[in-house]
Order: sequence, then C-alpha cells, then structure tokens
Amino acid sequence: MKILHDRVVFLSDAEVYDHLKYVSKTKCSVVYETQMFFEKCNIEVTRLSKEKILRINETLKAFNLTPAEKLQIFNMLPTSMVELICIIEECEERFQPNDLQEIIDAITEVKNVE
Repeated sequence: MKILHDRVVFLSDAEVYDHLKYVSKTKCSVVYETQMFFEKCNIEVTRLSKEKILRINETLKAFNLTPAEKLQIFNMLPTSMVELICIIEECEERFQPNDLQEIIDAITEVKNVE
C-alpha cells in the first residue's frame, strides 16, 4: 500500500464522533466502543454540531493559531484562562489577555446554546 497524502487534515473529536454515528450501522466493536468512550468521557463532543464548530472557527480565524492549537481548542473546549494558556504555546508573548477572553467567550457562548 502506498500513502498518497500524509496527514492532509486533522480531525477533531466532534468530527470523529459524527462520522462514527454515521457508520455505526456496521455494529463493529471498535466503532461501538469509541462511541461509548465519547459519550461517557467527553460529553461536550457529543453536543458539538457542525454549526457550532463553524462559529468557534470564525472566532479563531482572527488569531494566529497553529492547526494543532485549534484542534486542541475544539477537542478540549476550554472555558478558563488557565486551560487556554496550557493549550497555546508561548501564549503570553503572542496574545493579550483580552484576546484570550474573546476566545473563551466564544466557546462559552457556543457551549451554552442548545
């Protein structure tokens, strides 16, 4: 087998969960166990729709974040400054506190919308 494109894009937990819901009709043990993991351990992912991801992404576009940092933000959905500082490398040098608060506010707003 030949690999044509190595890691073209990263998938967030929400995208993986959404895909597993689509293929869950196969009743594969790995698919089922992964779905159960998301539902028990990462409840926020099960509530994150494509629209919510797009809304968060629109806010994140304004900031110079790496793809890995964006992915971690989508997967962890930080709601405190401490969590966000742990995700973003060299955070204090790259961003002002009000920038970080804007990211946190966007995530909190999306999480609170049902």
